[in-house]
Amino acid sequence: MDDLAAALLRLPHAFPDDPGPAADPFTLKDRFETFIWYGSGGFDDFDHDEHMRIWTPRILRLLTSGQLRYSEAQAADRFREAGWPEWPPARRTAVEDVLRAWWTATITEHPSPVPVTDVLAVVSYLSGDVELWLSTWSATSGVAAARQLSDLLRSHVPWSRFMHDFDGEAAEDALWHWLRRHGVDLLAALPPGAAQDAALAELAERESMGPWWL
Repeated sequence: MDDLAAALLRLPHAFPDDPGPAADPFTLKDRFETFIWYGSGGFDDFDHDEHMRIWTPRILRLLTSGQLRYSEAQAADRFREAGWPEWPPARRTAVEDVLRAWWTATITEHPSPVPVTDVLAVVSYLSGDVELWLSTWSATSGVAAARQLSDLLRSHVPWSRFMHDFDGEAAEDALWHWLRRHGVDLLAALPPGAAQDAALAELAERESMGPWWL
């Protein structure tokens, strides 16, 4: 069993009201999806904190498997609104374990269920720290980590999707400095040839642009 699967299986111990994986599928008429998109403001009879206690495992299972595509930022906002860093230690630690395992799984497999840019945005936003995750990436060697970096270089990290306080410009600056220090070494794991040459060229272009925060 991989670390992410194990971390997800441990969630019900910290969130005993979790209805389980059978409750994970949802439709447009489901209160869960309304909650993801609009928060408690979409209801007249809704206790945000209570439903976060029930739905946190469900959110994390769907988020990490790619089933909340294009609504990752909204899901992350629900955690910020619930003040998750101030949750009781067992609950907070359970969420932290999933975030760490999700990030490790993302940079050690390619392709991943969720693009690396979106995963980096979510884990950085929820933790308030991008450098923690970049440090893990630079310490991870292998072709998968290099291919994920190549994907990032062809895209951008969607910092601007988040509603709550987050310094996207500072995060982008940190990412740019990290690329200058570690980008070439990570891309060295790519097989020599056209793909590696293209990735190195993209890296050089990014470096010449400076932080490209949007």
